[in-house]
Amino acid sequence: MVEKYKKLVLIIVLILTLLINLILFDLFILPKKTIKDTIVSYKELFFQGKFGGKSLISYHFTTHKGFDFSTEGYFINEGKISISYTPIFRNVTKVRSDETDYSNKLISDLNSIIIYFYLIMFVSLNISVLYLLFDKNLSENKLQNIINFNLIMLFFIFIINVYF
Repeated sequence: MVEKYKKLVLIIVLILTLLINLILFDLFILPKKTIKDTIVSYKELFFQGKFGGKSLISYHFTTHKGFDFSTEGYFINEGKISISYTPIFRNVTKVRSDETDYSNKLISDLNSIIIYFYLIMFVSLNISVLYLLFDKNLSENKLQNIINFNLIMLFFIFIINVYF
């Protein structure tokens, strides 16, 4: 079974490794672009408790130039802002107005806990590639562990991206 699926798993893991590496390269290595923009709309996001209580979680903002970002329970009063973003995936990394820097309040894109899942996935995928390429006696259990752990991490990343 190992020899039958090892090549397929290696191809899938290599594709995922390239994608995660590109995302992290975009975030940490490439220079950010900064533009002036205007907030055109916002939406309040609430958490509904078991007993009917609501608590404000975040504000989700949309800008004139098509950027979306969220702040953790902090409303931006100024309409005109400056946005720094990554060049490939256009992840918002900084938001500031003339008076205030809101960057530490950002929770959207790769500014929240999801960055840790991407970093764990980065390490896991690179180790998986090394195992798949250089371990001549790869057991069925190791192959299943590689597949299952990376699938769980992808599931968490997907869930966080969809719901947050």
